[in-house]
Amino acid sequence: MFDEVYAKTFPEWSLSFFHFMVLDFFFCAIFISFTPHHQPLPPRFHHQTQTHPRKYRHNDHLQGPPSGFYTVSSPLPQPMLTSLQQDILTEDEIFSDAYDFKEIDDIAYEVDCKLITIKAGADVDIGANASAEEAEDTLEDGMITVNDVVYSFRLQSTTFDKKSYLTYLKGYMKAVKAKLAVTNPARVEAFEKGAQALAKKIVGGFKDYEFYVGESMNPDGIVLLLNYREDGITPFFTVWKDGLAEMKV
Repeated sequence: MFDEVYAKTFPEWSLSFFHFMVLDFFFCAIFISFTPHHQPLPPRFHHQTQTHPRKYRHNDHLQGPPSGFYTVSSPLPQPMLTSLQQDILTEDEIFSDAYDFKEIDDIAYEVDCKLITIKAGADVDIGANASAEEAEDTLEDGMITVNDVVYSFRLQSTTFDKKSYLTYLKGYMKAVKAKLAVTNPARVEAFEKGAQALAKKIVGGFKDYEFYVGESMNPDGIVLLLNYREDGITPFFTVWKDGLAEMKV
């Protein structure tokens, strides 16, 4: 019916309304196909938001394990704390996986540390060490130079002569062995063998070590041995592997 009205109104048009609409749609499609469009941004320009556990500040352990989440606008993985190493005898926290460390001869860990310059009482940001020039300028204004692991975990300096250290070590090995007999009996034999070898190494280089204990200063706890790399200035700790328990955070 509409076609009849359309034909009477526009007799010079031979096409029906239906045909007109088909042609109209066709020309619109051609026009759109030649119209420039905005191309999507390359992936690196898109705002990418990822959710990660909150970064661990190196004195967070003084206030309990880190909690909560935050978002970062970066596609790159964010460094984060996942575990702490705790003394199995005293429960003092000794170091975390926020620091570089490696296993040595299946008996100990070597934990890398460094000297940092901070304001007394400030939070430790291991990535924000002052330069030597800045240290010289700011030490007069309440700045101090500290070992980052010592400061972060409140390790306490102690002293031994060779005889007193061997006396301590004998009791400590006995206590760790007793713990292993309960928690991991299959480990006892390897521990005894590795401990003897490491003890000989420590005694052989005894004068090169400085000694630290955990925050509680419990004399029965683990003793960390501080030494320096071949350059004479880069510090690292040697820590008994079997004297530690990993605590996930």
